Amino acid sequence: AWQRGGKLTDEEVSELYAMLRGMREGALADLRRGTVHQSPDFQWWFGQAALDGALLRIKARLSRIDRQKQLDKR
Repeated sequence: AWQRGGKLTDEEVSELYAMLRGMREGALADLRRGTVHQSPDFQWWFGQAALDGALLRIKARLSRIDRQKQLDKR
């Protein structure tokens, strides 16, 4: 697991895996569907843009976890 601010708890790992699973089952599936059907609008708006947003949410959650762990150390 991610180690910057310390080890992740089981709850945090579960939360992050759930976010990844949602990204894979939602936006990534839409991206693939848009690619297969040669639908640039579907590929971009429901696929790539949604993947970018999901990745930003995961990175933000990791950053919040790290900040909280740094504050807890003080």
